[in-house]
Amino acid sequence: MVRECISTAKASVLLNGKPCSFFHLNKGLRQGDPLSPLLFTVVANAFSRLMSLAEQEGWVKGLSICNRGPSTTHVQYVDDTVILCAAKSRSIRGINSFAHALKLSLV
Repeated sequence: MVRECISTAKASVLLNGKPCSFFHLNKGLRQGDPLSPLLFTVVANAFSRLMSLAEQEGWVKGLSICNRGPSTTHVQYVDDTVILCAAKSRSIRGINSFAHALKLSLV
């Protein structure tokens, strides 16, 4: 169903005030598509679980506010994700390996 929504999308643009012919969109959903928030929620939830697993496996060491407090590996708000980790090369390599395994782009 998701593939059908993405692969059948068409768009047209105005060129000098006149609409040009429609063209197929190859990636992404149309702006305002009601499926977009659902897909984001599914992916954000999966990412959150994978970050927790990465911390449990020792790939990443999250940040703690105090010595005995719980650690945090990431914060998500709307469509932004901030990855938090200890300032150690092992954590950075772990996040990089984790992102590479998931084929993510870290910017």
